[in-house]
Amino acid sequence: MNIITNYNSSVKNNYPFSKLCLLILLFCSIIINKSKANCDIDEWTSLRALYLSTNLADLNLPGWNILENTNPPANCDFNNLYGIVAGTPPIQGFPEGDDVILEIDLNNESISGSLPEEIGNLSFLTKLNLSHNQISGSIPLTFVSFSILNVLDLSHNQLSGGIPLGIWNLGFLFELDLSFNQLSGSLPTGIPTLSNLNQISLNNNNLNGCFDQSLTQFCNFTVVEVDAGNNFDVTWEDFCTNGAGVCMEFDLNVKLLLEEAYVVEEDQHINDLWFRGLLPGMAPINSTVTPTPKGQPYNTAPWNYKGEEGLSFSDNNYSYLDVDWVLVSLRTGTTKNTEIFRAAGIIDVNGDIRFTTTNYLSNIIDPLYIVVEHRNYLPVMSHTPVSFVGNTLTYDFSAQDSFRTPSKYGQIQLSNGKWAALAGNGDQAGNSNERDDINGGDKAKWTLLNGFHDLYSDADYNLDADINGYDKAIWRRNNGKACIVNQ
Repeated sequence: MNIITNYNSSVKNNYPFSKLCLLILLFCSIIINKSKANCDIDEWTSLRALYLSTNLADLNLPGWNILENTNPPANCDFNNLYGIVAGTPPIQGFPEGDDVILEIDLNNESISGSLPEEIGNLSFLTKLNLSHNQISGSIPLTFVSFSILNVLDLSHNQLSGGIPLGIWNLGFLFELDLSFNQLSGSLPTGIPTLSNLNQISLNNNNLNGCFDQSLTQFCNFTVVEVDAGNNFDVTWEDFCTNGAGVCMEFDLNVKLLLEEAYVVEEDQHINDLWFRGLLPGMAPINSTVTPTPKGQPYNTAPWNYKGEEGLSFSDNNYSYLDVDWVLVSLRTGTTKNTEIFRAAGIIDVNGDIRFTTTNYLSNIIDPLYIVVEHRNYLPVMSHTPVSFVGNTLTYDFSAQDSFRTPSKYGQIQLSNGKWAALAGNGDQAGNSNERDDINGGDKAKWTLLNGFHDLYSDADYNLDADINGYDKAIWRRNNGKACIVNQ
């Protein structure tokens, strides 16, 4: 700096060198202090993500408009934001004066929008209360990263999807309230480390299924509310008192061929969606293409399956053998209303279906019908119910025709004698007839998207990432064919 290099001998004679150094340090300290923000940039980014993903900008809560800025201003103080408490976390050895966000309490503030993944990066949060708002979307998987969280209250919102698998590992949590939302699926499995938890409220969601054996440690808690408004296999009291409804792990070995995506001469499916980087969560090899959103693709109508499979997937989670996602379900009978289990899996070039999560039932019911659905194909159901061998269900759809009636189809037999699901069923939204019938709606879907390339699309009937005249020819050949799986 000039203040050091350009001082002359007269200055040196009038000010001893040590005094000059002191002045320099004082000057630099003033400059640094004036430019230093009191808000950690990472925490600022996380809180700003919440601001931008909701309507907080429209609510005019005191102090929150400061988050219009990309970076924190020099005089930033999180305590000036309504509902925020910042300070030193209860961690031994944490430097005094290094304030971090400890609490977010914005209950009943008419907040709408969704919860961003970045909020899970607030590592020192001890309380998060966003209850009695209109927040929608899913609970981010990053919420399981809250290392010292004591209170998590997201009740009375419009949250959907499943409860994150790592929720039981929030070791400092003593109050969990997710009641009065639209959460679905079963409770997370795994051994909980919630030694401090004494209040759980999950009432009035769409939760179902069995209870993991490890959850018995919650049976003596003062407040456990899980039954009302849900559809578990048994009541919480029956689980705690009699051991009923305990999850039993089982395996599914299922094989299916997809007509047109399967090449008879090579005896395998094409893997163009993987090769082009178009499977959900992958990075397309064409940088101008919009990536397919993460997560299994059956979370919308008509399937409305809210499983979390694939939500954290990227390129590394797929194999070069992977073709696409399918939805597998189990039934005690042939009709849809006897369904007792669903899970999304990935079908590979050989037709084998692998599952990315462990499969559970509250008890092994034997035998069961196996159903496989794909977004572009007619669904198929095993021609007979399948019995367990040990804890495993095994069925090869390619070995015989699937369930059918004299007037309805099962599969198509290929030139090599194997059986495959019928292609051309891209428009499945609507009633059960749409899901089980290849008709004009499927042609309309193709017409709308004809000419698009590098697209993960319901109109791509041979799964080659290109929607063209060949897909129309597939539809024309199968037009009018129908099954009886979703009746």
